[in-house]
Amino acid sequence: MDSEKVIKRDNEYVLHTYNRSPIVLEKGHGLYAEGPEGQKYLDFTSGIGVNSLGYCDLAWAEAVSQQAHKLQHTSNLYYTAPCGKLAKKLCKRTGMSKVFFGNSGAEANEGAIKAARKYSVDHYGKDRYNVITLVNSFHGRTLATLTATGQEVFHNYFGPFNEGFQYVKAGDIDALTEMVDLHTCAVMLELVQGDEMKVLCILAKKNESVTIFRIVKIIDPNAFVSQSAVIGVYGEGFDEMKVKIKEKDIKKLNSD
Repeated sequence: MDSEKVIKRDNEYVLHTYNRSPIVLEKGHGLYAEGPEGQKYLDFTSGIGVNSLGYCDLAWAEAVSQQAHKLQHTSNLYYTAPCGKLAKKLCKRTGMSKVFFGNSGAEANEGAIKAARKYSVDHYGKDRYNVITLVNSFHGRTLATLTATGQEVFHNYFGPFNEGFQYVKAGDIDALTEMVDLHTCAVMLELVQGDEMKVLCILAKKNESVTIFRIVKIIDPNAFVSQSAVIGVYGEGFDEMKVKIKEKDIKKLNSD
């Protein structure tokens, strides 16, 4: 089917919640995706971050095919070998002790928000529930993660939105320090922002709050990198994160 027919059918029957570019993709391999008429596109977004191996990696495609012929789906009421195998690999590579699998980034972030608030309720009571995120951040399209998203353009039409979210500009550590108070349970951010991570580690330890990392930035060559919602509990669980901080920052953290 040519591109024009694909687009026409899609516009007629699909409820569009995104603005689509007038491009049809039919197949792909490696870095490139192809259209029905042979158009070739270099994908700089890796399918918005989910095709990190490129399109149709042969080893990946073969593994999916083999599993689809054995068991394509089951609920979380039962055990399966691939689930634990993948969780073990992720724990070994990240230094974490447990893995939470979600169907989407929004679900992972919802789980992270719940975990942060539960930790805070368990340790400090019900009045510590505020989550601080960055202006211009994006965390998902559920009601809670839309509220966590620091863009006013998303805060329309679906109200009332959830309470308990505040926003600070990226890089403004003074504003963040001033915003954190006895009602703060977590700071949630994408750490491609820069070296603010080291300051956040120190700030979070002092306030015994939770920091939720969607993407953990490399601080030094020995630091780990992870994707999606990773929960780091600073305070009681500070050593648990195994985040490497430069020596001068460790001295500052200990002195504070």
